[in-house]
Amino acid sequence: MSTLLLMRLFWSSAGLLVWVLAGGVWAQTAPVKAVAYQDQNVILAVVGSRMVTKWEVMRSLERRDEGFIERFNTLNQGVANLYKQLEVSRLDGQKEKATRLEFQLREVEKTIESALRSLRNEQAKQINDQLLIEQVKADPLFREPPGLVDYFLARRVKAKKDGLTGIIRDLQSDGRTMAMLREEILDDWILRRVERELDQQVIVSPKQVRDRYQTEYASNAGRQFNVADLYLMRMDWDKERVKELGKKVEQMVKNVRSREDFIKLCEVSGAEGDGPQGLIPFNDGTVGTLDRKRKGSPLPGTPVIHALPTIERTGILRDAYFKRLMAKVAGMARGEVLSFHPLGGRHVFILYVNDVIRGYTIPLVDLREKIHDELFDEARRELRRRKIVEARKAVFVDDYLEEGDVSLINLPAPARTAGAPPPPVPAPKP
Repeated sequence: MSTLLLMRLFWSSAGLLVWVLAGGVWAQTAPVKAVAYQDQNVILAVVGSRMVTKWEVMRSLERRDEGFIERFNTLNQGVANLYKQLEVSRLDGQKEKATRLEFQLREVEKTIESALRSLRNEQAKQINDQLLIEQVKADPLFREPPGLVDYFLARRVKAKKDGLTGIIRDLQSDGRTMAMLREEILDDWILRRVERELDQQVIVSPKQVRDRYQTEYASNAGRQFNVADLYLMRMDWDKERVKELGKKVEQMVKNVRSREDFIKLCEVSGAEGDGPQGLIPFNDGTVGTLDRKRKGSPLPGTPVIHALPTIERTGILRDAYFKRLMAKVAGMARGEVLSFHPLGGRHVFILYVNDVIRGYTIPLVDLREKIHDELFDEARRELRRRKIVEARKAVFVDDYLEEGDVSLINLPAPARTAGAPPPPVPAPKP
């Protein structure tokens, strides 16, 4: 197995790690949590005068996926152990064990590409962000606002439990300096300014929204649903009072002849969320497909309810019951009333179908906000891409990771003598 493959093996996913553990790969010494590594400040790329380090990329991944670093470091040691066992089994002639370990390694290899993409995507994002920052800094008229960094640093010191001492200790633990922190604070401020300016440049017109609606929704059969305008009321079910409750529910169903009768029934015997549930698709058996923003039914004459509809309260009507409920609703006719008691359920439901619409298309009023957000994001991504292309013409970039010059293997830091005091924290400057 090549060195490159071994390096890639260290970037498997956390889910596979659990599988490896269950397979007994960790029969030897288990890795220590929170292991310190000496290569955190390995430079992965250079953007202008700024260096993108492994620590920055890993920290960003950690923020998006808590526990990423620990899982990565643990998997790093675990896969190395797995590789050693494979070599030993081959030397000892244990063919069955070697075959099993080879299969495990092949399974690990299947997840390598996605893990590597996560790393490279995060590094690419760091480079692109830094390009926008360096482009601003390269402007001859740019000046760092006086006192800006000190202001934000003072806020961090105030929020930190140990104050400045705690911040310095964190920096020492990460192998960083106060100068690096100050530069990071300034860069974050610049990037926020750039992102805000990009937001201000994007304009989505009502015509764009209408055109997208016509092309993507109104004229697309795949965006149409078979829906029921459903009214629903729930009642607590007691196994000890089956006969009594059954008669009561049966009488309620007989008393409902119209939508108004059902609304009155909900007012007297219903609970929060009962009543109009909106247009519910029964052809795909899912909740929320129509992406409804308004409570209740969009059809005229239906009162708007202010509570979360009952069918969206998963703690009351569990997902296991929903498909059976919609199967019953799909067979109901307009104006029909039925009762529904899921097997083993704690509630019995009274259903009223106000209307059934085949091939329903969501109206523009319910999709305007969603389409606007989609168009805004698309325009903003394109604007940002063009700005990054311009920045690359003016800012020097060298990506070492893409060139394969930087090892992905973490190197453990030298062991510290047990009981040794931490490095001294310098006193703050007056």
